[in-house]
Amino acid sequence: MTDKEKEKKLMLKKVKIGIAIAVVILILAVAVFVYFGFQNKGELNFVNFKWTDNHPLFSSPYVHLEGTIFNSGSSTAGNVQLVIRIYNSQGTLLKTETMNIGDIEGKTYKNISIDVQYSGDADKIETELGYRPYGS
Repeated sequence: MTDKEKEKKLMLKKVKIGIAIAVVILILAVAVFVYFGFQNKGELNFVNFKWTDNHPLFSSPYVHLEGTIFNSGSSTAGNVQLVIRIYNSQGTLLKTETMNIGDIEGKTYKNISIDVQYSGDADKIETELGYRPYGS
């Protein structure tokens, strides 16, 4: 066997080892993605949320919002934020308020009570929850 043939054989062996390592890394990456992708993350739900529009005689109008947030997942929902949007009867956005709730562990409830001052006359309230699931 000539030096050139030995060199080609060695190069082919290195390429095969490189491909094998790349395949193992790819399989591990897919396994990690699948594992974390199918974890039961925190799942937040509103329970008995209600609001009232209040117009005190000597202060600014405010919306009082109260209810419960339930995490039906098994994992903690981290850095939960409640976004409240107040609209008038023409659909004009009067105010957006973000309330930091903190963490809500899996299978637990968190009671909420907040007053949001605004200008105008509230006709519609929208609420939205944002969070970061732990383990993702």
